[in-house]
This record gives sequence, structure tokens and C-alpha cells, in this order.
Amino acid sequence: MSISQVVVWASALSFLGWVFESTYCAVTNGEWERRGFLFGPICPIYGISATLALLLFDNAAISSGAFPPWAVFLVCAAGSAVIEYVTSFALERAFGAVWWDYSNMPLNLNGRICLPASLLFGVMGLVVTYLVLPPVRAVNAAVPAVAFEALALLLAIVETVDATLTVSTLSDLLKRVQEYDASINEAMGRAYSTTSETISSAASTIRETPGRLRESGAEALGRAGETVSERQESLRAFVGSLPTGQRRILRHAQRLDFKRLMVTPSLLRRAVDEARRQDEKSARRGGDLFGRGR
Repeated sequence: MSISQVVVWASALSFLGWVFESTYCAVTNGEWERRGFLFGPICPIYGISATLALLLFDNAAISSGAFPPWAVFLVCAAGSAVIEYVTSFALERAFGAVWWDYSNMPLNLNGRICLPASLLFGVMGLVVTYLVLPPVRAVNAAVPAVAFEALALLLAIVETVDATLTVSTLSDLLKRVQEYDASINEAMGRAYSTTSETISSAASTIRETPGRLRESGAEALGRAGETVSERQESLRAFVGSLPTGQRRILRHAQRLDFKRLMVTPSLLRRAVDEARRQDEKSARRGGDLFGRGR
């Protein structure tokens, strides 16, 4: 295949991979989710893996049966595991985020790959080799090279813009989260100092009146409760101020490398889900008001 054909088929198979991934998550989670690292409807890891299979198995050994299906299956299963692990590691190192996590699956390695997923990708490799490859050959032979070149150029431009916007949005998001976390650290430090002073004051009067101790302790606990409530409200306000693209990243990233931050990924995703539900309620109220509720 020519370079332009590789770009076109990789893009097409990336889109099909996005459809598969989003549909699978919709079935398992009970709601539609836009999956993938990029904003556009593509999952490049699927397209790259499938295109590599097309290039690798488009030869006489496959056509003649010299390279049997079970060998194709093993190569695709092992190859997908390598690609998944390397991609997961690279994304986490580069952006502090991972978009899939197999920690709850059996026989997983650091949550990046697992045996069931690798076996599934081995089966998908058989589908690509024996069902997708023949029509791909036919299309390549029938479509003029100039058409592939024009389409490849257009796809390359669109996907480059998509990748640039995604990386820029993610970088800005991480910066915002770090700034928010710094403000939370400062606020928690002040609250801790105030609470410590109250408790110390109560301890110094322990010989005076038990009632005074109870009042001071209750005051300290009340301030601690107010601090937690304020932090939750602050987190909701922070998430509500984020653009839609950044909310989507927080909601779908399975792991975030915020190990030294007080704001945990689970708290962020919970706040994003709350904000999404509030947006949906507001949209429904607006629809009902103008007769567009259904």
C-alpha cells in the first residue's frame, strides 16, 4: 500500500474502533459515552493496530495458508498487548492521564493490559486479516491514486488540528487543576491552624470546666465540617467553570497522575458527573418551558 492509502485506511479503521469502543462502553455502562483520547470520533490505537495487521498479512503466506490462522491470532494478540502497554505508558508520562484501566480485569499487568482484552484483539486481528483485507485490496485497485492522496491530505490536516486542540486543552486542564489544588492546600492549611489553636485552647482549660471543653471541641468539629463542605462547594464551582472539552477529559480519563495533589481523580470525576446532571436538568427545564421537553 502507498503512504496515502495507509493514512486513509488508518483513519477509517480508527473511526470504526471509536464506534466499537463507544458502543461497548454504552452497553456495559448503560449510557452513551464518547470514547478516545482525541476530541474527534477516532481511536488511533485501533486504526494503527489494524493497519499494521493489513500491512503485515497482505502477502502470499496468508493467501496460501502457509501462515495459519492460529499464528495470525497469536501475533495479533501479542502485538496488541505491546501497543496497548506502550501507548498507555506514553500517555501517562506525557499528559498524566490514562484512558483505559484493566485493574479490575483478571491477569492484568499494571492495569495497562490484560489477557481477556489481548485475546479479544487477537480475534479482531483474524477479522481484519480474513474479512477486511480482501475488500481493502479491491478498493485500493479500483480507486485512483490521486483520490487517495487528496483524501489522505485532508484527513491528515483534520487529525493534526484535532490532536493539537486536544493536547492544548489537556495541558491547560492540568495547569488549572494544579492551581486549584494550590489554593485548596492554602485554605486547608489555614483551617488546620485555626482548628489546632481551638483544640489547644480547649486543652489548656481542661481543669477549669468540662463544659468549656465540650463547647470548644464542638466548635472545632463544626469548623472542620464547614471546611469540608466549603471544599466540596469549591470543587463543584471549579468544575462548573471548566470548558466542555476539559470536563469530558476529566470524566473519561481512567487514571490521572495527581498523586501529590489533594484533589483526587475520583473527586474530580464525581464533581464532573454532578455538573453534567445539573446541565441536563437545566436543559430539560428549558425544553419544558418552551415546549421542547421531548
